[in-house]
Amino acid sequence: MEAFVRVDPASLYRVVRSVIGNAVKFTDEGGIVVEVEVEAPEARVRVIDTGVGIDEEYLPQLFDSFGQEDDSMTRHFEGAGVGLAVAKRLLDLMGGSIEVDSRKGEGSVFTVALPMAFRDASGERPHMLVADEQEDQHKLLRHHLDGQARLTVTRTLDDALEAARRRRVAAVLVSAGLSTEAGSARDLAECFRALSGYDDTPLIVLDEDALPGAAEQFEAEGFDGYVARPLKQTALLNALGDALEDDGAAGPVAALRAEGAVAEEQLEELRAEA
Repeated sequence: MEAFVRVDPASLYRVVRSVIGNAVKFTDEGGIVVEVEVEAPEARVRVIDTGVGIDEEYLPQLFDSFGQEDDSMTRHFEGAGVGLAVAKRLLDLMGGSIEVDSRKGEGSVFTVALPMAFRDASGERPHMLVADEQEDQHKLLRHHLDGQARLTVTRTLDDALEAARRRRVAAVLVSAGLSTEAGSARDLAECFRALSGYDDTPLIVLDEDALPGAAEQFEAEGFDGYVARPLKQTALLNALGDALEDDGAAGPVAALRAEGAVAEEQLEELRAEA
C-alpha cells in the first residue's frame, strides 16, 4: 500500500515552479530554501526566501491577478502576481491550499499544502478493521478515515476476529477496552497475531488514558501503534502511516496520483495562463 498526494502532477509542477520562481524574482540577496514536510493528513512544500518581503496590508490581495504591491514593483517583477493567482486557483481545484507569511524587508514563507490518501496496489482505498465497544467512536472513526479507508466495524472481540478471518485487512484498529474480553492487552494483540496471515498486520490500539510511556508499553505488548482518545485525525493517520511504513506496506508520500477531481479542460485553461 502507498500513501499518495492527491493532485494532478502537471498542475503541481506549475504551482511549485510559480512559487519558487516568485521567490527567485524577489530575492536579490541571501538565499532560498525549499522544504518538504509530511504530517497527515497533508503533505506540505514550503518555500522560504530572504527577499524584499511584503507589507501585511497587501497580503490578502497577493493571490489576485496583478495583485502586486505597487506599480513600481509590478514593473520590476513583472508577472509574479499572475503566476501566484493561477497557482492558488489550481490548488483550489485540487483540494489544496497556499498560504504566505511575510514581513517587509525580511523575506517570505510560502506554504503549499496537499491532501494525502492511502491506496493499495490496485489504487483502491485499503480495507481496515475496527474493533471498538464504544458505538459513538465508530462514527468518529468513519469521519476521520473518510476517503482514506474502507472500514469493517465491530463491537466485540469475537465479532472482530470472525470478520478478520473472513477478509484479510490492511490494518486493525482495536480498543484497549476489549482487553477485558481477551484477558490483557498482550492477549488482545496475540488474538489477532494468531490468525492466519496476520503475523505482520499493523495493530493500532485506541486507549482512553494518554499516560506517559503508554505508547512504549503497548508496543512491548505487541501493538504497532497507539492513539489516545479523544481521537484526533492527525494522530490517527500518522499512527497508521508509521505502522504501515514499518510493515513495508506504505511507499513514499512523494508518489502522485490524479484523482479525477479536476476537469481536464479547467486544468488546460489555467496551465495556459501560468
